[in-house]
Amino acid sequence: MPTVLLVDDEDVNLYALRIVLESRSYTCLLASSGHEALRLASEALPDAILLDINMPGMDGHEVCRRLKEDPRTAPIPIVFLTAMYREMNQVVQGLDLGAHDYITKPFNQDELLARVAVMVRVRKAENAVREASYTDDLTGLYNRRFLQQRLEEEMHRASRYGLRLSCILLDIDHFKTVNDTYGHAAGDSVLREVAVIVKRHVRRSDLAIRYGGEEIMIVLFEGDKNDSLRVAERIRADVEQHRFAWKNHAFGVTISSGVAVFPDTGITVPDELIMRADSALYQAKASGRNLVCAG
Repeated sequence: MPTVLLVDDEDVNLYALRIVLESRSYTCLLASSGHEALRLASEALPDAILLDINMPGMDGHEVCRRLKEDPRTAPIPIVFLTAMYREMNQVVQGLDLGAHDYITKPFNQDELLARVAVMVRVRKAENAVREASYTDDLTGLYNRRFLQQRLEEEMHRASRYGLRLSCILLDIDHFKTVNDTYGHAAGDSVLREVAVIVKRHVRRSDLAIRYGGEEIMIVLFEGDKNDSLRVAERIRADVEQHRFAWKNHAFGVTISSGVAVFPDTGITVPDELIMRADSALYQAKASGRNLVCAG
């Protein structure tokens, strides 16, 4: 069911909103501060956000501005919660920052449900268009065009806010042998199944991309090198244990992976991050394959 992030510094308001929305089977996430709202939005990528304007510390305008600066959270529709009439100037300012709508407090239950439903439909429609243009037809992963657009944005964001991101580049070992032995349709089937395994190990906020041929890239956010190595190792082990099938044949395949992190010495732009991961992948291949190496 759709997920809605509720942001208000008053517990009574959060409770009232939650009761109404959960009665219509929405999943609700609750945040009582701006910082908590940013964390939950980045982790969960909800379908809509109801955001109070006046909060101590970080107000709703600052939360909205930061959400719209982050490429991952920018598409999420934001509806401001505002006291009736008294905050119209603040509402206009919020709409200028990128919010979609507003609801006055105390809210009308039917109006609340109607406006949230519209925001969820907007989010789903935009997602469908975006994914159609940025999705690889074979695997359902993002395509290289999407990577080129997003990776530069994410590295800039990581630099600005002192965050980390990592890149895992994996390659199916001896993929040509699969194609030569069972045919290219079997190779396509293997790629699809490896993509499914990869998706099981990445969060909704992470990125999984078909980088080219039999290579898949994963961009993980807010984890260090050890976290990324653990994710890469779990994927490697799952692929190794998986039995692939094509017609009357069952067989196994393995993968090799290279890991690179940002920030790190000598990495300032996306190409350098990818080259570092590619170099680590080459090391894994040269060391016997079915391995994970860090660059």
